[in-house]
Amino acid sequence: MGEVVARQPGVLAQQPVARSRAGNRGWRTLDWALLAGVTVLGAVLRFWRLGYPHRYVFDETYYARDACLYLGHSLGYCHAPAPATLAGALGIGPEQTFVHPELGKWLIALGERAFGYTTLGWRIPSAVFGTGLVVLVFLLGRRLFGRWGGAVGGFLAAIDFVLIEQSRLAMLDIFLAFFVVLGFLFVVLDYERVRAEASHRGALDLGWRVAVGLAFGAATAVKWSGVFAFAGAAVLVLIWHVGGALRRPPAQPGPGPVAETAITIAALGVPAAAVYLLSYGKWFAQHRYSLGVFAHLQHAMLSYQLHLTTPNPYQTRAWTWPFTISPIAYWHIAGKLNAHQILLFPNPGVWWAALPAGAWMLYRAVRGRHQAERIVMSGWLVQYLPWLAVSRPLFFFYMTPVTPFMDLALAGGLLALATGSAFGKRVVVVYLLGMAALLAYYYPGLVGALHPRL
Repeated sequence: MGEVVARQPGVLAQQPVARSRAGNRGWRTLDWALLAGVTVLGAVLRFWRLGYPHRYVFDETYYARDACLYLGHSLGYCHAPAPATLAGALGIGPEQTFVHPELGKWLIALGERAFGYTTLGWRIPSAVFGTGLVVLVFLLGRRLFGRWGGAVGGFLAAIDFVLIEQSRLAMLDIFLAFFVVLGFLFVVLDYERVRAEASHRGALDLGWRVAVGLAFGAATAVKWSGVFAFAGAAVLVLIWHVGGALRRPPAQPGPGPVAETAITIAALGVPAAAVYLLSYGKWFAQHRYSLGVFAHLQHAMLSYQLHLTTPNPYQTRAWTWPFTISPIAYWHIAGKLNAHQILLFPNPGVWWAALPAGAWMLYRAVRGRHQAERIVMSGWLVQYLPWLAVSRPLFFFYMTPVTPFMDLALAGGLLALATGSAFGKRVVVVYLLGMAALLAYYYPGLVGALHPRL
């Protein structure tokens, strides 16, 4: 990925939140040092004591067991319950999480295959992808806002409470976030290619559009909510390519608007569908590649998602999520003076600051037509707003794939504050140090260590 970025001129950094950007001209020692720094920080926070507690935590009781069953182990070995009536009717055996596609569980299974059916084994894939997500946020921020935009965005992602917590458990949401951010990085690279192509004649190039489809196909193969992000990204890509076709001089060869629309939809949709179907490869092999049974399974998944009414003590309404109102106690053992616990809650200093930063970016995206801001706010809003219209039980961890875009919005705002102002730079540095201090204070509550006040 770094080689790809090194070859690109950083077109979006020419339309930044602030005017002065020198960071996207090429990779230098400082860029690599910043990337290494945020990556190491993110890795340490995600891998430290990863195997603790040595038991299933929250939804690991479903995903870790189903991943174990994917590897062909017995019910007894995986500590899995007997097949439910519906699961048996669908031909999926004892799998408890058939209502989600299979890719995320296969990724968890890779960890169990490599490190055994242990807490460390089923959590390592999440930690790897969570650390990789920090790298992707750095790369995306650098493409959008220059060197320091990438550094600040990567730092905020590395220390983000939600991203840390979801990277330390065998759940699906961190995989979803990884593929969504990867998809938007490919969207940016495709936009840069469109801008470069506008200045000269060039052959039809589908490479980045296919990459976008592959990434969002993987996101959807982890959780269906990846479709939200895919739809937003597809609209951006269509606007750029069809708009380019409309502006193309008659003498310049290339497909017209209608053909460009069809080509782009195919370049995005076919790879996405292929990844989704391939994630069910073993399932198809076990069911003689029956499309009828597969369609029945997908219908059952849809029915569950649409008609889930079972109340849950941790369900919340989507409007409360950005305000950090309702944390989730993933695991808790109370003591007299202190407690071992794992809580899912955001850093209020980051999230509350991200809200006005996001509003400012949205204003710039609408009024100023800044592409960087449009991309960040698209990634944020297309994944969050649909949940406001959903009446079924919802959970705060659905914000996991939204969180990187909140961090990027805040990074862009902080970068604008620091640009051209020595006082602004000092404010940003003090703020980032303050957020690191909050992490140091609350980190025990994220990893199950003793904390005297939580």
